[in-house]
Amino acid sequence: MKLQKTASLLRGLAALMAALFVLSGLGSGIVESYRNQIDGMLGTSSYVTVADEEAARFKKDYATIEDMAAAAKALAVREGEEGTVVMKNDNGVLPLSKDNEVVLFGLAAYAPYPYAAGDLKAGNADAVDLLTALTDTGVKVNETVSGFYLNGILNKHTEMVPNAWTGELVETVAYDNIYVASPGDMAEYRIVEIPPELF
Repeated sequence: MKLQKTASLLRGLAALMAALFVLSGLGSGIVESYRNQIDGMLGTSSYVTVADEEAARFKKDYATIEDMAAAAKALAVREGEEGTVVMKNDNGVLPLSKDNEVVLFGLAAYAPYPYAAGDLKAGNADAVDLLTALTDTGVKVNETVSGFYLNGILNKHTEMVPNAWTGELVETVAYDNIYVASPGDMAEYRIVEIPPELF
């Protein structure tokens, strides 16, 4: 009997705590949305501005905005220098001759964007891949290798996939091997080459 009363008491306390937890969550959300009005009525301030630079958590690295702009420009120039590849034109290979054949290797040569239905190649509707850029200018690209990547590796096709909201099946563009699982998830954007066993 005593054990039954204790269990009932504990259940009641658990229900009360759960209700208080939910109410406090809702209440803090409401208070947060009306923070300015509440501060105005009570004459309070929810934020404190610290003017003492020594007490600041983050220290500034630049004396003036001009110094900061100059440092940002220097960083941009350095990124450009370190991120640019200069090709040595041995044997006069460049510019590419339309009489010679070019072989493109690597998934990024054929699919440099996070492809998915409707994502317009990462938001760039006018962007083209390297294969299209070369063929549009009349450069001949090896069809055996490009066919291997386009048909054997990427293999663009359509699949019936359930809509996330309605559950209704919709026709969606799909690839056998591609490197971004969902459009817009640029945090996960990376070009990953296909595993050697697929060759």
